[in-house]
This record gives sequence, C-alpha cells and structure tokens, in this order.
Amino acid sequence: MRLILFICCCALTLSASAQFWKKKQIRYPQLQEPALFTSATTISPATVTLRPDVHLLTIQHPTPSLDIAEEIIMKEAKHHMRYREYADASYSFTDLAHLYVIAHRFSEAKWFLLQSNNISKQQNNDKLTVANLIDLAGIKASIGELALARTDLKEAHDLAVVKGMNESLKQVEQKTNEIELQHTLGFTRTGLRYAATVEAEKNAKK
Repeated sequence: MRLILFICCCALTLSASAQFWKKKQIRYPQLQEPALFTSATTISPATVTLRPDVHLLTIQHPTPSLDIAEEIIMKEAKHHMRYREYADASYSFTDLAHLYVIAHRFSEAKWFLLQSNNISKQQNNDKLTVANLIDLAGIKASIGELALARTDLKEAHDLAVVKGMNESLKQVEQKTNEIELQHTLGFTRTGLRYAATVEAEKNAKK
C-alpha cells in the first residue's frame, strides 16, 4: 500500500513539474520572412537563404517585432565578437543590416554591411561578400549614391566571375538591371514633371 501511494505521489510531482516548465518557457512571437522590397533596397537572395532563422520576423507590427529582433541579433553579434567568432559575427552584422533596411534606417544598414564585408573578406567568405556588396549597392542607389552603387556591383561581378559563382553572378546582374532601370525611370519622371510645369506656365501666360 505504501509503495502504491509513493508511486502516485511521484507521478503527481512529475506532472506538476512538467506544467511548471511549460509555464516558465519563454516563447518569442512567431515571425515570418518579410516580403522582398520592390525598391533598390531589396535584400539579396543570397543572404536571405544563408541565415533563414533570422527572417522569423513579421512586419505586420514593425516596431515591436523589429525591436525584439534587433535586441536578439545584437546580443548574438556581441557574443560572437567577444569570443572572436568572427565568421558568425559577420552573418549577425548582415542580419542587423537587413532589419535596418526593413525599417528604412539605411545609414545603420550600410554601416553594418560594411563591417560584415570587412570580416567576410578576411575569412574568404566570397558568397557572403558578394551578397553584401549587392545589398550595399541597393542601399547606396536608394540614397542617391549611384556611382558608389555601380562600384560595389562591379566588385561583386568581378569576384563572382573569378570564383565561378554563377548563381551569385545572376544576382549581381539582376540587381544591376534593377538599379539602372529605376535610375532611368527616375530621370524620365523628372523630365515629365519639368515638361508639365513648363506647359502649365505657358498656359498661364496666355
């Protein structure tokens, strides 16, 4: 009888303990991969697929979700730098840059991509280097630094050719066409606005 009572008590204790751990477990909100931008700042597919876990963020409620992700990834980056895990740190910097692109905080995104690129070059991580250059080009084009964007794309193109990275080369060419098309459309729209203004002034004088 005592043995039976002892077994029952153990079972109840284990059940209560399991419920306790379930309550204590912290679950971050389910996050989704953000939709790619149609602007020049579209995140490079190369870096999106390299670290799929980082794109668990939903941007339906941008501020809290992005703040949570920023805090998590920043801690991760600091940990990697502290323990000299530079290869992992470079990915964390790229991940932070992607968050800042989503938030349209381009200056911060640019800075972290440059840090990631410095490390990826030292680590001979050519795939990440090309992907970072593509993302940098998109940001620079969006903030009016078209010449610098073209320089980054040329560097990415040359590296992809030398290393035989055909998929990365396609992504470079796609980004180049995208940026040049948007640049052309921008000039066309400016010209149309100017022509419309001149026409309106002529009509006003009549």
